This record gives sequence, C-alpha cells and structure tokens, in this order.
Amino acid sequence: MVSQDTNANKHRLKITAGADYSLKAHQVVPVNGETIRIENEHAIVSLCVRIKDYTGNTPAHLFGQTAELINQ
Repeated sequence: MVSQDTNANKHRLKITAGADYSLKAHQVVPVNGETIRIENEHAIVSLCVRIKDYTGNTPAHLFGQTAELINQ
C-alpha cells in the first residue's frame, strides 16, 4: 500500500501505446480506466492497464489524444 506521506501526488503517469514504434502513432492509455483498441495488419488488440493501489490521475484532456499532440 502507498504511504500518504510520499511525494506521489507530485508525479503524473502517462502511458502510451501504438501499433508500431513511432510515438506519432501512439495514443494515451488511461490507467485503471477504459480499454483502448489498437489495430494494424497483423493484430487487433484491446489494451487495458491496471495498477494496484494507483490513485493518481491523468488529466482528462489527454485521453484520446496522440503522443504527437501531447508532446508539442
């Protein structure tokens, strides 16, 4: 369990995923949130990231945006 005395609230977690290595094609993956779908000619993947005891948040305005837009 995470101690309340840590500096965890000063950090944000951003996870991205995509069908290839190019960050331009990645999308933000919400932690303990919705499942996202990633497709290419080789696979169709439903991806969901779960982290036990994670209570932080990723700003809602980042969901659904590509890494290219976020890194501007």
